[in-house]
Amino acid sequence: MKIEEIQSQIQYADSLLQQKRDLEAKAVFENILTLNLPEANSISYFRLGEIANRQGELIDSERFHRLAFENNAALCAQLLPANISHRNYVYHRGQQMEIIDCPLCSSPAVDHSVYNIALSANFIDGFDPIRLWKQCENSLCSHIFSSNIPKNLSQILSETSSSVIQDAKIHRLPQIAEVLSNLSKSRSLTTCLEVGAGAGEQVAVALEFGFEVEAVEIRESYCKNLRETFTIPVYNQSIEEIVFEKKYDLILMGDVLEHVIDPVKLLMSLKETLTPLGVIWVSTPNFESAMTRLTKTYDPMWQVCEHLQYFSKKSLGFTLAKIGLQLVEYKSSFQYNGSMELIITR
Repeated sequence: MKIEEIQSQIQYADSLLQQKRDLEAKAVFENILTLNLPEANSISYFRLGEIANRQGELIDSERFHRLAFENNAALCAQLLPANISHRNYVYHRGQQMEIIDCPLCSSPAVDHSVYNIALSANFIDGFDPIRLWKQCENSLCSHIFSSNIPKNLSQILSETSSSVIQDAKIHRLPQIAEVLSNLSKSRSLTTCLEVGAGAGEQVAVALEFGFEVEAVEIRESYCKNLRETFTIPVYNQSIEEIVFEKKYDLILMGDVLEHVIDPVKLLMSLKETLTPLGVIWVSTPNFESAMTRLTKTYDPMWQVCEHLQYFSKKSLGFTLAKIGLQLVEYKSSFQYNGSMELIITR
């Protein structure tokens, strides 16, 4: 079969996938594998891995995704557009920590799903490109978490810049103002700590509202920008490593909790960092959101390499109650599809 004919077969199979005709596409990709051409094999194995994941055949899914890279270690260059920064990534697994039991309640877990996260726009070298998500078997928790985490995670994050967070998103300012206005209505709040300040949108609005603001940010380049833009105290550390000497009335933690290795330890630390009448505001993706229920395996949150945890209202509420924190308000996020926003007190 000529190269042009093979490319035509791949395009045909991909069109079947777009129509969600997985079984027909699977047969085409399996036929392409019989030709034993490395580049065609790598695409076929990748697609078969996606199909197997949707069908719940997770052992096969992980095997196919590994075979895709083994047939072509430069698979990213083959499939990603030129403007993606990690297009030149060459497959290697790096040193990983294996997480077996639930990080929230230590219960046993089962395999949940498998994704090739190297082909998402935000992949960072150092993560295992094949993400196996596991789910807690405790029905009171049901938390979902990554089974593999880089051993040098803090170093990887501190030395890189996320492609998602570059310039301040000005359009978010009114939404952040609404959050702070709601938090301030019935509470006397003066001091504020933002965890994971990024480009500084929440810092800017908190300063506008008159808060005394400090920030935590693991990425050095972001810290430099925050200090120069706002002249506020900024801690260039992982939030999991900091012991604070003062307490805060308000702790803002937007889209951070899903990035940490030990969420329980972090929440307990923040509890001790909060003033007696203080409040914690958290935004984090929710795997039981309307968005995820509708999009299922197509929800992009499954493929964000920096996300190590995937919470639900139930799993996070269960954890908060266990450590003596109260969930006083739940909202579906109006900033990010599939995320939830929580107000938490002592």
